[in-house]
Amino acid sequence: MNLQEIHAGSLIAFSGVSLVSDLINLVTFGQWRQGITHVGIMGYTDEQRLLLFESTTLDKMPDELLGKPVNGTQVHELSKVIESYEGKIWLYPLVQELTPNQNVDLTQFLMATLHVPYDEQGAMRSAWLGLPGIPDYTHKDLKRIFCSEWIMAAYEQISVYKTLNASSWNPNRCIKQLRKDNIITKPIRLK
Repeated sequence: MNLQEIHAGSLIAFSGVSLVSDLINLVTFGQWRQGITHVGIMGYTDEQRLLLFESTTLDKMPDELLGKPVNGTQVHELSKVIESYEGKIWLYPLVQELTPNQNVDLTQFLMATLHVPYDEQGAMRSAWLGLPGIPDYTHKDLKRIFCSEWIMAAYEQISVYKTLNASSWNPNRCIKQLRKDNIITKPIRLK
């Protein structure tokens, strides 16, 4: 796969091999070492560089714009992430490419929410949603952001996908539902 063929709005999904990834898969009903444990989105910076926007605390790679590691929303060159990541990586292109206006709106949203702290509590709450008897008591709050929350908030902001609550999505559920609703295509393995 030529990385030059990747477009803004495409999702990059990860399946890690660490204990943290195994726990994410366990509580989000993912397949062992195959389920999606982290997700990011391709988008443009203000300088029109197409980069991977992701929210994590596990990446010690310097943020492309700050030049130092960040815990929370951050931006990286996809090729560097692919090279350094231990685990599997997939590309999920959008079924329908973004319009020019959606590209502008996505850039504005991602840049406005870049370098926001990571939401550990929100990520943990999203993992338990969907279990019988567990109410969805989360509310959308972008003061702190976890990975799939950022994706769903971005898609809602640019009118790609309507959701009642971006904060209620975990990585596995996010990818499964977007595939089911024909928003993203079948995955292309990058690593």
